Amino acid sequence: KEITVHTDAAYKGMFKTDTKFYKVTCQTTPAECLKDPKLVKTDEITREEAKRDGKIIAVNGILNDAPRAGELAYQNVPDNLETGQKPSSITLMHIPQADTVLGEIFVAGYEKLFASTLGYTIADETYADLLQGRGSEPTLSLGHSRGTIVQRNAFDIASSQGYLNNNLKIDGVGGAVGSGDYTNSAAKIIRLEKNIRDNVTLTYFANDPVAVIAAGNPGDALAAFKEFFNVLTKDNSAHSCYGTGAAGCATIANPVPGGPIPTNQDPNLIRIYRGGELVIKKP
Repeated sequence: KEITVHTDAAYKGMFKTDTKFYKVTCQTTPAECLKDPKLVKTDEITREEAKRDGKIIAVNGILNDAPRAGELAYQNVPDNLETGQKPSSITLMHIPQADTVLGEIFVAGYEKLFASTLGYTIADETYADLLQGRGSEPTLSLGHSRGTIVQRNAFDIASSQGYLNNNLKIDGVGGAVGSGDYTNSAAKIIRLEKNIRDNVTLTYFANDPVAVIAAGNPGDALAAFKEFFNVLTKDNSAHSCYGTGAAGCATIANPVPGGPIPTNQDPNLIRIYRGGELVIKKP
């Protein structure tokens, strides 16, 4: 009976609950929003608005309500290379939480292992539709944790429907999929070898249990196992300190002036795969 409660929650989350769309903005200055993520605002928008304005389309991981998903999207999005600042707005496709925690885990497991053979979820199909709605416009696809699984599945769906966008940039952080699997799916809708090499990036920490243990990426499995409790209980675990990080992070993937200061920065923990190849990032 208990198992049925969770499998029913998972089924509802995968096939009955629609995703929602939000415009994510900083209400003050980027520096203040980096220090206090609660200043990041999420305003609901329509699917058509998400397609039209979605120069950046982020998708969240498990156990994130919409405000938390917005905070992580703002934290994880790369700085604008021209201005050195965060983008003025981000489009978020938010996958609502399943009714139980175990149900959420079942959803992620299904999407990772069975969706391609047993049927894609609403989130997978919707994200593929969002990407195709962008046409050939320059677009950044940004995924965190389970969001990288949704990205991968959406790339496969869009590819099977003939979609191609050589102006697409793809970033994943704390990925719940392997770097090779992630890159191979992305390559199906980019195809240009140079763009795949330069524009498909997966970043994770060697002690992130989601990226190392669940996804099977190379790392320190023992350290990742020890970090698992922090992932469950804290907002600044190794799984939540990507992009410009959060207050109290031991290591931040991309610390910036004015942003949170890592308490014990260890760049040797950072793994960056670009185009499927490991980028050596020196301390």
